[in-house]
Amino acid sequence: MARVKALTDRTIAERFAEIKTEEEVWGDIGAETKRLAQRILGSALEDELQHRLQAGRYKRTEVRQGYRNGGYWRSVASRWGVLDIFQPRARTAQLPSTVLGRFQRREAEVDTLIRQAFLRGVSTRQVGAVLAPVLGWQPSAQTVSRSPKPWIRKSSATTGGAWMMTGCICCWTG
Repeated sequence: MARVKALTDRTIAERFAEIKTEEEVWGDIGAETKRLAQRILGSALEDELQHRLQAGRYKRTEVRQGYRNGGYWRSVASRWGVLDIFQPRARTAQLPSTVLGRFQRREAEVDTLIRQAFLRGVSTRQVGAVLAPVLGWQPSAQTVSRSPKPWIRKSSATTGGAWMMTGCICCWTG
């Protein structure tokens, strides 16, 4: 059995060896933040379904609006990396979740970051490699090219098929 030295018997080098490096500290915080974000989103989705059904899990009430029907795992890209979240569902069709959009796969801040990298001149294929260390996952070229779509409007009737500036993007409207 290993014997622990008293604090007064340790050398300064032994004391400093126990201190974590900056990367270890921030790595621990990042992992904990990711787990916390998963728990918050999961519990928010659970609470939302409970509110819509007006009954908790395994509870029998007179005002129940429907029944649970399991759920599915969903991946959402966030600023903390890819979060795996359990999306509970009901048997009857419900309104889309207000916590996460119906087909939302990325957080709005992540879309903004991808869009800004693309608009700064990074090619669609290179944006993924540039943002991978920041996001913890690598967006595909297709994801990058679809990201600025909400900014682009086509109005060939007003411009007559000319280049037009919409938001920050120059596009051909012909």
